[in-house]
Amino acid sequence: MTAKEIIKETIIDTGKTAYNLSFDVLNAVQDQGEKTLNAVLDRTTWINGDNRKAVDTWIESVKNSQNNVKTVLDENFKTFERLLGGL
Repeated sequence: MTAKEIIKETIIDTGKTAYNLSFDVLNAVQDQGEKTLNAVLDRTTWINGDNRKAVDTWIESVKNSQNNVKTVLDENFKTFERLLGGL
């Protein structure tokens, strides 16, 4: 195994794996939180109409932000791999 392969494996692959696992855990927590929140809101009579739309918009915003962060970090890993490829 060459030095470049060792660096790639230890730095990039390990970092990417840790990041993906962390992201998956955070997504699972967010999904469970969303289900719980929706179950509570479905039983709450005073949160309806525009209030419920606001909560749904907030939830969608959180999901979109998570996806944006994932996209940026995935691109950063690709850039880092290209940079290490020049070693």
